[in-house]
Amino acid sequence: MRKGMRIGLSCCVALLLILLASACSNVMPLTTTHNNVQAQTKTLDQQKKRPTPEALTPQQILQKSSNAMNNLTGVHFTLDAKRQNITPSGTTPNPSGNILQTLQTLVPLPGAAAYNSWKEGAGDDAGTHGSQIHLKEQTDPPLFQPGSGYAFTMDQRQQADDSTYLLGEPIANQKWYVISSHTLVKQNATQIYVLSGMSQIRNLLQLTMQAGKVSDKGLEKMNGSQLLHIHATFDEEDRTALRAIDVENYSPFFASIQTQNTSGSSDFWIDPATGYVYRASSTVVYKTTENDAMPTVTMQQTLTFNCSQFNQPVTIQIPAQPIPANNINQIYHYQP
Repeated sequence: MRKGMRIGLSCCVALLLILLASACSNVMPLTTTHNNVQAQTKTLDQQKKRPTPEALTPQQILQKSSNAMNNLTGVHFTLDAKRQNITPSGTTPNPSGNILQTLQTLVPLPGAAAYNSWKEGAGDDAGTHGSQIHLKEQTDPPLFQPGSGYAFTMDQRQQADDSTYLLGEPIANQKWYVISSHTLVKQNATQIYVLSGMSQIRNLLQLTMQAGKVSDKGLEKMNGSQLLHIHATFDEEDRTALRAIDVENYSPFFASIQTQNTSGSSDFWIDPATGYVYRASSTVVYKTTENDAMPTVTMQQTLTFNCSQFNQPVTIQIPAQPIPANNINQIYHYQP
């Protein structure tokens, strides 16, 4: 009898232990689940605090854009640069059309000092692997009129090994030349346009972040994309830097002339998700100080870039057997 009671008591104890173990096993997942909920809640809170592209400030968008444009491995761009005399005189030059298609007279005029200058070009930048550009320029001292002024065509290709290739004259038998980029940039009346494309946009972004009074103009649709328009204005002391970025117009002739800047601004149209700049532009209006070289005039200088084909492969054809040169005058010169 006692033996049966002991067996029954043992069974009860065992059953109790099993129930306790079962209860503990049921409680543990609840504790783990609670911890997981806390972790998930914390992660969601952090995500809420992290700014979305729509919530970024204009300065944050510009910084994101600067990083994105600095890391590009390939991009196609077009440019339109104008320097115009806008002094009230009854008529203001108003170039229109497409000089890449319409201009036929190709007279080399590097460093020309005409008041009015209009450049259009298209190129590709492959990051550290090189870049290329095709550019045409029209200059006209009084006004832009059909058949007046002069035109100049330029083809440049550049490699990371300090070699710049330029298609030079004579017009009837153009040949490719090769010259050191460092040598070329040090010579007067010379700009290496092929080096200025993406670097101008990057420099304009940096200057805008550092010195611009930035405002958000909201989303605007451009070529099917919703882009954020950011506008900036500059104080008097910063407009010279803004003008200097525009190397397409900033010839040594005008660099040597004292000016009084009157206004300056920059604009960007940026994809807020990627930071890519689809369009960048700058405008500077300034008054020259009268001297022996030229009278006092009010000039307007504009530069517009349009970018596309981000990070797509870029092929730069290097000319075969180019003629070595060490001076710009060996490449562009008048023929008898």
